[in-house]
Amino acid sequence: MRKLLMITSAILGLGCLYPTTISAQTCTAAPSCADMGYTKTVSDCSGKTTLKCPFDLTKVSCEDGDSSSGGEWDWENSISCSELNYTEVTLNGLELYKMPLGTKGCYLHLGGQSYTSTVKLYVLDAEDNILPGSGYSGSVYGSTTTCVDDKTTIAVGNITTGSLSSSNTCMFIPYKGGFTVKDTSSCEVGDYYLDDNTCTSSLVGKAIGVVIDAKNRKIASLKPTSTKFATSLSDYESVYSSLTSTTDGKGNTNKLIAAGVDKFPAAKYCNDLTDGGKSWYLPATDEIVVPQALAKKINNSLSSSVTSSARVLTSTSWGATYIYCKYVNKEGTTWSEANFTQFVLCIAKY
Repeated sequence: MRKLLMITSAILGLGCLYPTTISAQTCTAAPSCADMGYTKTVSDCSGKTTLKCPFDLTKVSCEDGDSSSGGEWDWENSISCSELNYTEVTLNGLELYKMPLGTKGCYLHLGGQSYTSTVKLYVLDAEDNILPGSGYSGSVYGSTTTCVDDKTTIAVGNITTGSLSSSNTCMFIPYKGGFTVKDTSSCEVGDYYLDDNTCTSSLVGKAIGVVIDAKNRKIASLKPTSTKFATSLSDYESVYSSLTSTTDGKGNTNKLIAAGVDKFPAAKYCNDLTDGGKSWYLPATDEIVVPQALAKKINNSLSSSVTSSARVLTSTSWGATYIYCKYVNKEGTTWSEANFTQFVLCIAKY
């Protein structure tokens, strides 16, 4: 209705009405097409609902967005699928990679060096059932699909022709407005933390961590690694008696830095992280919580692909040769000899 009123006003503004009782009238210039929102060309709006400017039919207006689905892709927040925390699943006899897209509107693009591979993309419901009719088949270049809400996800697999190679790439691109950004006071455990100091329940390209403690405002890095706590037991023995805090990993890490950080690869790895401008450190034993759901968000290597005995290093000492650890796939605290390689998960405050 507003558009109609604007057009009507514009048409009336083309001339002046001079009732016989008025001898003079001040005329105003008609608004331009741009003034009324007609700022695009016909080609810009191909495939979309279009309105044409009444004064210049080459100037048109349409909603921003993808011509096929009505959503505008947020390329700035795109992320490589290799960074997605996929899970290998077998559904209806198909071996698939389940991508936890979890965003209201998303786009999966597969690209490679050739057109020889054809894959199928499946939409799954919350119970991992393949939704009827969702098997989309297409070439590796330009294969796309969308998930319709935050209760669905995408599974990729069932190669029907050719094969995927290491040269293939895959991009996850959310819709603009497809995920809700929260301020830091609204972050919840499990939310992704972004490099602009906001958080969201959906994984996007700006994500630097996962919220593991909303009350104390702590996040775990999305870049875990595997390394030793100390290069040698003698290096560890020189500092173990000072690493007693179970709650202050930052303090423990600072002690390791002061003692010669190159001797302590796990602490060095965290200290060298710069993501989001945060001060990353090796957590103390009571700071780190790695339930399976969070482990899968942080990195697939910290979830179902490892054994129940897999452990994450902390910065809290357990005697002259051992360091406290947390299990990955089950509750509980354990320990490891300080010069053994284990998972390292850095955390930071926000």
